[in-house]
Parts: sequence; C-alpha cells; structure tokens
Amino acid sequence: MALKVENFKNWCEDNISPMAWPRVVLKVIPDLRDKGFTVKTLENPEPGLEVDDDAYDKFNTALKGLYEMEFPQDILV
Repeated sequence: MALKVENFKNWCEDNISPMAWPRVVLKVIPDLRDKGFTVKTLENPEPGLEVDDDAYDKFNTALKGLYEMEFPQDILV
C-alpha cells in the first residue's frame, strides 16, 4: 500500500509538536536513503509523495522510540 508522507508529517505537527516530524525523519533517513529519499524530501514532502509499508514500519518504529506513540490507522487512507 502506498502511504502519503504528508499525512504523517501533518499528524506529528498537529498531535505532538512542529519538531516531531524532523526528529522522526532523522531517525529513519539512514534506512530510507537507499530508496532515494533525502532529509529535505521527507521534511518538506511534495503533495502526493508516497512511501511503502516498509517505510511506514520504520516511521512507526521511530515514533515509538521517540514519543512512545504510534501513527493512527486513520491517517493511512
């Protein structure tokens, strides 16, 4: 399933803090560079930028490690 990066970013900013998303990005970027992502493309995603389930798992793991939270299922649609 393709998931919109913008949904993750907006949720972090709305529910945690404006700095939450950049922190998540810094945690996952070592694992996502080989898929062509950069810090810049993830921190300020273009509308419609999508990631796969593997990237979602990495985002969720980073969020759990940083904030002991998980992304809600409703942002995945």
